[in-house]
Amino acid sequence: MPPALLKIVENTIKRLEELESVRQSEYGEGYEEEKKALNICITLLPERSRQFIELHFFKGWKIETLAGHFRISSVAVRHAIYRIRDKLGKCIRRTMQSLGRNERQDGRMSMEAGPNDA
Repeated sequence: MPPALLKIVENTIKRLEELESVRQSEYGEGYEEEKKALNICITLLPERSRQFIELHFFKGWKIETLAGHFRISSVAVRHAIYRIRDKLGKCIRRTMQSLGRNERQDGRMSMEAGPNDA
């Protein structure tokens, strides 16, 4: 690999690690638990929904690429991803609550006990 390209790759990796660190500090202690809940919820999705999520969010496929791959319209892909994200959000909240977490008013999870938890 040419030295200039190697330097770009190293800088990109370093920046991603910095962003991960910022994200962890921003979300606090619940960050890792939320990631676990997300992974659990993704595994519970039907196969096709899981494929949409993995290809779009983890592999970076564009909506149009997904539409061509699955032989459906771009609008149908957008709607499917919207519905899947909504289901994942609900599943994450249920999973976090089952782990004893409470949701704050801003939608993020909190470690604090609620009024009925005392």
